[in-house]
Amino acid sequence: MIDKVALLSLGDKVFALPVAAIDHILDGPRSFRLPFMPEGYSGVFVYHDEVIPTLDLNRVLDIPGTAEPDRSPLTVIYGCESGLVGLPVDIVLRVVDRGKGSEDVGENKDDQGGPRHFVYEETRYPLLDIEAHVASLPR
Repeated sequence: MIDKVALLSLGDKVFALPVAAIDHILDGPRSFRLPFMPEGYSGVFVYHDEVIPTLDLNRVLDIPGTAEPDRSPLTVIYGCESGLVGLPVDIVLRVVDRGKGSEDVGENKDDQGGPRHFVYEETRYPLLDIEAHVASLPR
């Protein structure tokens, strides 16, 4: 299998994810906020009889405002060591072979969502480490 990267957008920010960890992309499932929702999550939704938390990507990508469940038209279901997590997405820009781009490291580790970037056609996409973001959230 060729290593691929998904190029995505949320609000006015773009970012990249390795395709290998993407389980599915759904048309925005109905999401719910729960009382005492842990910080870093914007809600939950049901997928194949499993409750999946939605990561607050607005916070990860430093998008002003609070995350709103059901705001994004798409949700990426992403596999982490701790289980599946939903990622709100406005647009799937394209999926490309990793070899058609390059990776670089930003000067600041907090630079637009993460220290690594996937560069494709002269655009830098933060290559998000969802596993690390999820692991850093309070439990």
